[in-house]
Amino acid sequence: MQVGANGQPTNCELVDKFRKNYVNSKLCEVLMDHHTFEPARDDENAPVPGVYRSSLSYMDLREKF
Repeated sequence: MQVGANGQPTNCELVDKFRKNYVNSKLCEVLMDHHTFEPARDDENAPVPGVYRSSLSYMDLREKF
């Protein structure tokens, strides 16, 4: 996920996609609409655009619900 200097997501892309396109688009939609991030910082500690990466295990999610 790309994150702007203000901490707001600007782009979402899944590397390993789920079989259903609806799940892929809905997951990105939820992340883009409901999450903010601490912005990356440059050498002068000013906020700059950055990238957030994470992993998600479908099997782990199934066990929780």
